[in-house]
Amino acid sequence: AYTDSINNFQKAFERGVKDSNSYFLAAESAVNIQKYDEAINYYEFASKLDPKDLLVKLALADVYTSKSYYDKAKSLYEEILKFDSNMIEANVGLANIELEKGFTEKSLLVVNSILSEHDDNAKAHFLKSQIYLKQRDYVKALEEAKSAYFLNKLNIEYKVQISLVKIRNFITGEAIKELHEILKEYPDNVYALSTLGEAYFTEGKVKEGKEVLNKAEEIKKIPYTAQLLALIEFSSENFIEAEKNYKEFCKRTGNNPQSLLEYAEFIEV
Repeated sequence: AYTDSINNFQKAFERGVKDSNSYFLAAESAVNIQKYDEAINYYEFASKLDPKDLLVKLALADVYTSKSYYDKAKSLYEEILKFDSNMIEANVGLANIELEKGFTEKSLLVVNSILSEHDDNAKAHFLKSQIYLKQRDYVKALEEAKSAYFLNKLNIEYKVQISLVKIRNFITGEAIKELHEILKEYPDNVYALSTLGEAYFTEGKVKEGKEVLNKAEEIKKIPYTAQLLALIEFSSENFIEAEKNYKEFCKRTGNNPQSLLEYAEFIEV
């Protein structure tokens, strides 16, 4: 559906349509199927057509971050804040860059500063949960994930984060039940599917884990799935397949520091 949407928008653009919102929607479709370079082109064009649209700039900065174009993303977030100092999402974006670069403590300082004035910002609580997850502070990670979901129950990724934290803390049975409930309502949610794959893998159910992850791959290719498939292949001593998946993990993250470090550790072993 997203591919069809992009093709239809492209035909419209070729016929002379120059509408900022159309380019924005085309970019959103491209993001959903992880065609980030294409998305960047559409977002950049939308921003040229309407330089005052801060939501377009914010979306572009988020994609820059996902591609590890940290300098471009930072510059854009700062530009947004010059236009509107109350655009909290841009400050959260800056904190996320620090986390992506591996500076968890610095990211935590920034997000704490945001939450001290805007405790009702779900995205900031979600990022804080991710920070604590990396620091293996599962009690605090769970608390922040629950806060994010309480503030925005429409975002299923926040609900999945609650289950993920439980898996990392070996409360897998409870997490599996929660994930099955989510998948009843949202069967194509790749984050829920991939997290369920991790839960099965944690319980030693490698076959079931791979089946769920392969299903997620058919829907949408995200970095997390490639990372988990690499870990599963590595644990089964299928090193050639593991390396393929580690390379794919790096590619999908735009070769960010975390993925490169994991790949380097794999090569070292």
